[in-house]
Amino acid sequence: MPEHDRTSHLSNYSMPSSSYRHNPKAAPARFGSAGRNKHRPLEKDEDVRGGRRLDEDGMVYDMGGGVCTYFQDRMRQYPFATGAAGLSLLRRLLVVNRRVFALSDARVLATDDPRRTAREGEYLYVEKPSQRSAPKGAGVGTWSDEEYAHPGLQALYLRLKSFQRFTESWALYERAAALGIFDPWVRPAGVHVSAEGATQGATAQGATAQGATAQGASAEGATDDKLAADGCTSAESVGARSASGERCGERPLERPKLCVASLGGGPGYELLALAWYLRELATKRGVRPPRLDLVSLDLQPSWDPFVRALPEPMGGESESEHAMEGADTTYRFAQWDIKAGVGACEAAGSAIDLCLISNVLVYCTDEPSAHVLTSLLQSGVRAILVNERNGEQRMVGMVQKRGVVVCKLLDQSSAAGRDDRQLLFLPEGTPAPPPVPRDLEHTFPNVPYEEAKKGS
Repeated sequence: MPEHDRTSHLSNYSMPSSSYRHNPKAAPARFGSAGRNKHRPLEKDEDVRGGRRLDEDGMVYDMGGGVCTYFQDRMRQYPFATGAAGLSLLRRLLVVNRRVFALSDARVLATDDPRRTAREGEYLYVEKPSQRSAPKGAGVGTWSDEEYAHPGLQALYLRLKSFQRFTESWALYERAAALGIFDPWVRPAGVHVSAEGATQGATAQGATAQGATAQGASAEGATDDKLAADGCTSAESVGARSASGERCGERPLERPKLCVASLGGGPGYELLALAWYLRELATKRGVRPPRLDLVSLDLQPSWDPFVRALPEPMGGESESEHAMEGADTTYRFAQWDIKAGVGACEAAGSAIDLCLISNVLVYCTDEPSAHVLTSLLQSGVRAILVNERNGEQRMVGMVQKRGVVVCKLLDQSSAAGRDDRQLLFLPEGTPAPPPVPRDLEHTFPNVPYEEAKKGS
């Protein structure tokens, strides 16, 4: 009996049809194997040789021995590999996807002609007519707002981007953690914390330790309001906290709360990856994870139900050890347009500690958008974590002119040249972080793809 569920009404037409094989180039080929790939696209019902298909769309395969092959692309031509830890995460992601895809399938099936809806969505996804018809340099996004709301496009988008966004975000968080970005909320056990600027302290610690690992990284700094939220009145009381993270002096310690906004976050898979990553990081450090308020800010309101379907329920499908979100983690959606003059914090309805940007800067290449991002860092946001597709981002120079400190997380020393695909934007005056350690181990290797940098 196959492990994956083949009951979806859309299984025959939610993924690429056998007759629609156009696959235009997208992201820069100089970092990966595009144009040099020895693999051919897999046919719809074809499987990876030697692998056991784990989902109806054939995106994830258990190869045995704790090895996994998975795909991020529509044609299943570019395989990625991960080990036992990555396989476990992808299995959990498939459980989440069953809930999310069910919502998407229902929307398609509610249209007058579901097959036509799916076909139109595939055309919009692949051809991107609005982007292609816009004048070059106009800063038009991948799809118009109307296209982005199309049920057929969303069905295919979710089936592909769920894997890409999750794995690329996980790799981004591993790199950011190596520089201490999460230390103010996931403090290594027994570490003394002062009250002088969490972000500056975290990156300074990264500079001292050359990007310490999760087990050894430490933070210098949590603001007074964070200390108060923890139930502590001084830096010394934080430093006296036990390895269990349960007490501060004689009073129970309330875990710090972290509010994260994904700007242009759509269905919110970056937020899901962050929640799971921070829980694993806290476990490695011997502390409890922070309470999380996770909000996707996006122009298209039809993503709202998908964001709310992300949390793992108590019991039921998920393993009990992972079904801990409940009151600990909140997922929510708020409509927001970066160009409308409404602040992100106002749209979110709360202060924001960290921001995420994933493949959105193509929409935001103008000076007003640069001002919005800079203003966020001037108003209390500790860092903006960026994951993008293009190797050179105009926004880098635009925010640097405004004093923002930009840290490039991917290797810049190879013959492939400049690589702006994963970045940190930090407040003005933040000590420049060191490069991410080259020996940093990744759960999802070669994500985003860098094999061309190594000549493989």
